[in-house]
Order: sequence, then structure tokens, then C-alpha cells
Amino acid sequence: MTADLAFIVQSVHGPLAVAAVVGDVDYDTAPALRRGGQAVIDSGHQVLVLDLSGASQVDSSALSAVIALRRHARAAGGVLALAAVPGRLGRMLALTGVEMIVPVYSTVPQAVAALATPPASGAGKHGDGGERASGVGVSG
Repeated sequence: MTADLAFIVQSVHGPLAVAAVVGDVDYDTAPALRRGGQAVIDSGHQVLVLDLSGASQVDSSALSAVIALRRHARAAGGVLALAAVPGRLGRMLALTGVEMIVPVYSTVPQAVAALATPPASGAGKHGDGGERASGVGVSG
């Protein structure tokens, strides 16, 4: 299933960055996804939205990469969110409960709208049960 994976920062909205993931996310390419996401977070973007609409194939390595990036974002005081999640990864997120700790949105604009403004003081950090799009953001 291995093909090249592209990790492209599409836009930046203050501390929020949107990065497109294009290609297969599997055992061979998941490390590139982790490195790309970590680099964006380490460059000062506290909120990273992964646009997965271009992820053609995913396996359990994609789930592992998402969990690793979520940990990295939290350690930096930020949040990882997913948008336009492919069906197979969406099912893995639901079955493992990861969707409860990683915000999932149907579209990038929904994610940006929900995450671009920090919560009011005392309302908790992004990613702690924040508002999610209906249907768990899973696309076919």
C-alpha cells in the first residue's frame, strides 16, 4: 500500500495551522506524518488541524501517528484536531476511543471555526471534549 506521503501546511491562522496529508498513511509513511506534525507544533503552532481529505489509504499506523501527534501537541500546551477523516480511520478512532480525546470535524472550515478562538477563561483547553461536528467527521 506504500506510496509517497505529502505533508503540506495549507494555511496559518495565528497559533492554528492547517496541514494537508496527501497519499497513503501506512507503516512506511507514518513516520513522515509524525515528523511533519511535530515540526509544525515545534514551530509555535499550538493548534494543528490535519486535513485528511487527501489520505487515500490508511492503516493502523495512521492511528499510531495520530496518538503520537496528540501527545506531542499536549506536551507543547496545544491540541491536535482532525478534519475530513477517511472512513477506515474514522472507524479505528471510534473503536479505540481516540475520537474522545482528539477533536474530529467533518471539514477544515468547521475545525478552524471551532478552534481558531481560544475558549473563555476557565472553560478548559482545546481537545478536552470540545464541540465536534455531527457524524464524528467521518467521510467515505
